[in-house]
Amino acid sequence: MSPAGKAVSAYAWHFVPAVALVGLVCELFYVKTGFGKYVSLAWGFLIALDIILKPLENHLRTWTNPPSLALLPIIPLYLLSLAAGIATVTEPAIGVHEAHSMAIIVGFGGALFMVPGLHLLAHRRDVTSILLTDVASVLISYPHFTESHENHHREVGTPKDNATARVGESFYKYFERSFFGGLAKAATPSFLSLTSPVYALESMRLPIKLLLVPVAYGFIAFIGGSPAVIFLALTSIIAIVVIELTNFVQHYGLISNDRENAMHPRAWDSPSLVSNVLLLGLPSHDAHHREPSELDGHEQLKGERRFLPTSILLMYALPLFPPVWQYVMDPRVAEVMKSGNYQDDNSTVTL
Repeated sequence: MSPAGKAVSAYAWHFVPAVALVGLVCELFYVKTGFGKYVSLAWGFLIALDIILKPLENHLRTWTNPPSLALLPIIPLYLLSLAAGIATVTEPAIGVHEAHSMAIIVGFGGALFMVPGLHLLAHRRDVTSILLTDVASVLISYPHFTESHENHHREVGTPKDNATARVGESFYKYFERSFFGGLAKAATPSFLSLTSPVYALESMRLPIKLLLVPVAYGFIAFIGGSPAVIFLALTSIIAIVVIELTNFVQHYGLISNDRENAMHPRAWDSPSLVSNVLLLGLPSHDAHHREPSELDGHEQLKGERRFLPTSILLMYALPLFPPVWQYVMDPRVAEVMKSGNYQDDNSTVTL
């Protein structure tokens, strides 16, 4: 096979989320109703495949750094799915139940395929990626996503990180601290810099996005009325919950007093094939939080990776039931704690 052919073969799976979003848009435009049962069946089928199938490979660079060509269509396609959903719920023949069901389908299905692309685009500094990231974050009512994620990367695995859940912390308590605390932490330096006689244009980015959120809702209300506003609000809530669930699941309890120790895991990995294809490598998350110098030549890090007990697609549901989540994950966190000095919500624990 030619080098070009190998490149296409290696990255072809990165287009799966885009293809899935195209299917979602077509379904919304042409079927409009009766879609929920197919979503439920497809979701169960994907989880079963993810549990059964073994990963193609299991190394530290698995599924990382997809090409921009695979990422750029995802946000526009998500926006198209929102437009299709709004066009559907504002039709006179659509009842309240059907409209709410449509919002759940678009919110969950769209977020599942959009959030990984949004996450990877947030790390890129070209104008197109920045614009797409900001537009998407405004339309999901998470204007501080990029700023919070940058703080998360600087502080991951430390008590300062809002996006790392503490041992024994419920998802609901975590959500308040992560989403609203992340907004406060992201907004403070931006607004303080505006009082300076000299400030960078970058400082205006978050205030502008915060202003654009009500503007977006006003525009949606103008073109679609209250059904469109409710639709956008529901899809936004679902997308935000998916983002926060992802951080909760992937970083739960991994707070270290020795942040610079490369042997300490940064995240819980899930190397299952299907979820890594659908989520653009997001489940293989530990490597994402490491510098290239940490990965090169450190074969022993393979043995230090920590894994979720099953598919991340299934693990997404467990935090909604805190006793179940803690029953499954707290023993795993305790096992990690035995390898060094780790810190929980309020105290340092050395086991």
